[in-house]
Amino acid sequence: MKVLLLMGNPRKSGVSQRLADIVLEGLVDGGAEVETIDLSPLNIAFCKGCFGCVSSGGKCVLNDDMSGVIASLLESDLFICVTPLYFYGMSAKMKLFFDRLFPLISGTPEHLIGACGVSAESPLCGKKFATISVALGRLPMFDALTKTYAAISESMGLDWIANVRRGESAYFLEDLGQSRRMKRIFSAFRRFGGELARGHVSGETVAEAELELSESEASFAKGASVFWRRYGAGNSKI
Repeated sequence: MKVLLLMGNPRKSGVSQRLADIVLEGLVDGGAEVETIDLSPLNIAFCKGCFGCVSSGGKCVLNDDMSGVIASLLESDLFICVTPLYFYGMSAKMKLFFDRLFPLISGTPEHLIGACGVSAESPLCGKKFATISVALGRLPMFDALTKTYAAISESMGLDWIANVRRGESAYFLEDLGQSRRMKRIFSAFRRFGGELARGHVSGETVAEAELELSESEASFAKGASVFWRRYGAGNSKI
């Protein structure tokens, strides 16, 4: 299994990176051939909305680092997108990545106006896809991003095999590493990587990776208040 791990987190000391590293360990242990691409430092220009890719049969008019990312994407059997949740959506660099995949939806104008459904011509059709998102808040905060990923998967004919939403990320900055529940979460992320290497993820693994750490909205609000007092105002530990 050739796996492309795409990192959309600009900070490399945060929870997104920490969990991605654990998943990577599971992927390698599971025998996957993994390529990791950090999108943050790459020179990827904004999509111009020029529709030049339609007239050129799927080739973007822009010439930058995105061409290398697409080459790796096309060679992979599975690609995984990791992003923090920024204002109810994916990070800006991850959104830019998806914007620039527009040429791979289809080269036919009929598909662009919705007459053909999922295009059989898309080179991504049937490719396995998995997502990992991390947020300070609880699971309902991911609703908009989940809908976005669902729309992307449908438009490209992707086989979206797993979506892990890791909320309450502030707790990962506290001294909870030895708690029983936290150990279950870390173990689930490692197991998640191993299952991805085999091309199938169990619902039980996703459920454990998403285990909530607060008993209620009230207890979460109390913990979040402590978090902002301790780590707010641009503290580099976040």
